[in-house]
Parts: sequence; C-alpha cells; structure tokens
Amino acid sequence: PRSTRLNTLFPYTTLFRPRPHRSAQLRRAHERAAALLPRRPGAGRRRARRARRRRPRIEYVSHPSLAELHPTEPHVETGERLVALLAELEIIEAGPASREQVERCHARDYLDRLEALEVPTLLDPDTVASETSYEAALLAAGCTLAAVDRGGFALVRPPGHHALPDRAMGFCLIDNV
Repeated sequence: PRSTRLNTLFPYTTLFRPRPHRSAQLRRAHERAAALLPRRPGAGRRRARRARRRRPRIEYVSHPSLAELHPTEPHVETGERLVALLAELEIIEAGPASREQVERCHARDYLDRLEALEVPTLLDPDTVASETSYEAALLAAGCTLAAVDRGGFALVRPPGHHALPDRAMGFCLIDNV
C-alpha cells in the first residue's frame, strides 16, 4: 500500500503511518479523556421496572353532552369523533364554565351574540354555530378548566384554540386553551 511505501521513504515521519480505527468506546481506560462531569450514581445500571399503575397516567375530562350539543353535520368537526373517544376512554365529567370565567378572554357583546343564536349560522367560512352551540362552548371551556385543575386532558368540542376575543375562527367559538 501507498502508506507503507511512503514510510520506507520517510521513516521519521508519522504522517503516513496507518492507524487502527479506535472510537472512544473501544479505547482502554487509560487512553480515554477524563470525564468533565462526575458520574451519576447508578448510571449504567439497569433499573427495576415499576409496577403498572391501575389508573391511567392522564385523566380525561369531558362530558357526553358535548357530542350532541353542537350539531355541525356535514362539517368535518362532528360529534362522531368525540363519541368514538368517549366509548373507548374512562372520563371524568365536568360542568360548564361560568360567564365570568369566559369574559376574562372574550368580549361581552360577542358572547351575547353567540348566546342569541336561534338557527344554524356560519360565523366564518369554517365555523358553524347553532342554538345550542353557546351551551356546548361553555361546557367545553368548563371541562378544559377542570382538566387544568386536575392536570388532565380535555376531550371537548367545539375546540377553542383558534377563537379570538371578539369572534369565532377555525371551528372554535370560545377560547379554552
């Protein structure tokens, strides 16, 4: 090989000497660099598995009425999605948020308009509301507040992550995030 021939021509140089590939894991202890941080106690040891908990790690907060209160069919945000989740999961039922709690985020006249709806209405190109949507939105916000208090996850509809202080947007009526 070329490196061997160059070493015979220039015996005092180590530039062309082939070296075996050694990664840090394969080096001997005296060849490794000193650790910058002290080792954690128990590092490298396998930990015993903990016994499985009987209750779920995350509590799911919702209400069965949320699937029927906000009729949006044939819209993509339908109650069928929530019905499927509620059938599979154990939930904790929560009540609606108060008007005072919701007014912390939303304008009073916007909430009055939502409450006054009597027929299905398009509030924006994506958001449908009906006569029971205000009740559903308060219930969804209440479930979300209860989930925050419990450290859980709220399964609600209508969703609330797009709602603005003075109008609905993107399927969302009341901000509950």
